[in-house]
Amino acid sequence: MKKILIILMLAVFICSMLFVGVGCKEEAAADEEAVEEMTETVEEETVEEEAVEEEIVEEESGRLPVTTEEITINMWVLAGPAANWFAILTDKYMEEHPNVKFNITIQEKQALEDFTPSALASGEEDIDFLWFWASSIGHDMAKNGLLTELSPYFEAYGWWDQMYSNIKGDTETEGLGNFFFVEDFVIFPFAYYNKAIFDEVGVEPPATMDDIFTMSEKIKAAGYEVWATGNKNLWTADHVLDTILVRFLSEEEFTMLTNISEGNNIEIFKNQNYIDALAYLQKMATDGVFIDSIGSIDDGAARLLFTSGKAAIYSTGSWGVGLIRDEAPDMDFGFFSLPEHIGTNRILTFFQNSVCIPSTTTDQDKLGVILDFMDSILKKEYALTSFQAGIISSSLNITEEDIAAVADPVLAAQIAETQEKGGVMDYGSKWDSVLFQARYDSCGELVVGTMTPEEAAEYMYNTAVEVLAE
Repeated sequence: MKKILIILMLAVFICSMLFVGVGCKEEAAADEEAVEEMTETVEEETVEEEAVEEEIVEEESGRLPVTTEEITINMWVLAGPAANWFAILTDKYMEEHPNVKFNITIQEKQALEDFTPSALASGEEDIDFLWFWASSIGHDMAKNGLLTELSPYFEAYGWWDQMYSNIKGDTETEGLGNFFFVEDFVIFPFAYYNKAIFDEVGVEPPATMDDIFTMSEKIKAAGYEVWATGNKNLWTADHVLDTILVRFLSEEEFTMLTNISEGNNIEIFKNQNYIDALAYLQKMATDGVFIDSIGSIDDGAARLLFTSGKAAIYSTGSWGVGLIRDEAPDMDFGFFSLPEHIGTNRILTFFQNSVCIPSTTTDQDKLGVILDFMDSILKKEYALTSFQAGIISSSLNITEEDIAAVADPVLAAQIAETQEKGGVMDYGSKWDSVLFQARYDSCGELVVGTMTPEEAAEYMYNTAVEVLAE
C-alpha cells in the first residue's frame, strides 16, 4: 500500500511540473534529483516488500527461508564414496550459493559408529549436519533425542514424492517418526571378478551354489587367491551371509528374520534353513573359498588383493565399482550375485544411507540452508552427480535413460539386474543394536572356526530372547 501511495505522489509531482514549467536550469536539476531519489526509494521498498512476501510464503508452506548472509555448515560424513559424492554436491551448492561454506570432516566407518552418539550427546563437537545410517545405532540416536525429527519437512518440501516409496517405512524410527533423509541406496553384496583370471583359469561365474567350490579349486590350483574378504571389522562376512540367507530362506522365513520382534519370529534362529545358511558361510572359509587371512585384514586390504591381481574375486556392495576403478583403472572386471537356491533370487537393497540433522542444530539460518541443500540433492542435476562417485541416487527425478547415459556400465548393469529380479530389504535394518552386534560377532566367529553353525544360531536366539525381554 505504501508503495502505491509513493508512486501516486510521484505521478502527481511529474504532472504538476508539466503544467507549471521549469524556470531555470538549477530548479530543473533539483527536480531531477528529487525524482531520482523518489524512484530509488520506490525500488528499494519494492525489493524489501518482495523479500518479506517470499518469507511469508515460505513460512506458510513450512519451508524455511534461505539466508543470503555468510554462513558455515560443519558436517561429518563417511570416508569413501559417500565423502567423494558430498564433496561434489557441496561444491556445486557453494558455487550456486557463494555465501555458504561447508566444512566436511571425513570419518572412518568404525569411528563414525563409535564416536558420533557420544559427540552429539556431549556437545563437544561442532556438528551441524551429519551422514549416518538409518539402522539400529541411528534409531538409538533418534530415540535418545540426539536427532531432529524431519517428518514436517518431508511434507513441506514434498520429498516423499521424489523418493522410492519403500524408504518411508524402511527408515521410520518406531513410534517417533522419520529422522533420516535417504539420499542414496546401495545394492549388496556382489562378487566382483577379474575377467582375465577367469579366462586364464577357464571358469565362469557359478550357476549353482555348489559351483562356487569347484570354481574355487581351479582358481587356487592356478596360484591365485580366490575370494578376497577382509572381516577384521566384522561387516564384510556378514554381507556375504546376508545374500546366502536370501538364497536359503523362503520369503516367509526371511520376513520372520526381518520382523524379529513380532510374535514368535525368533524361532527362525532354530530353523534348519537358517542353520544351513550359517554352515554354508563357514564352509566357504574352511574349504578355501575365502582367503586365509579373512579374520585379520580389513576390507581395504582385501580389495587391494583383488585390484593388484592376486585374488580372483572380491565381494562388496554397489559402491565397490568406483573404488575398484580408482585402484585398478585398467582392470576388466564383472560381477555376479549368488546363484538361485531354495530361497529367492532377489537382490538385497539397503535404503539406509542418510543425512540427518543433530537436535543441537537450532540456528534457523543454518537449518534453512541445510534443508535447502537436502532439497537440492533430489534435483536431477544434483542426483546425476551420484554416479560420478559410484553411488545410486534415491531420487525419482532421474530416469533409466539418465542412468544408462552417465553411470559406469557395471553399476548400470547391477541396477538393471536388481530391477529385473526385485529387491529385498536388509533383514537387520530395524534390529536392536545389541542384536545387530551379535549378528556381526557370530559371523566373525563362524569364518574363523571358533563357533559351529549350531552354536552361532543358539547365540543369536539367546541374544534375541534377552533383548526382547527388556
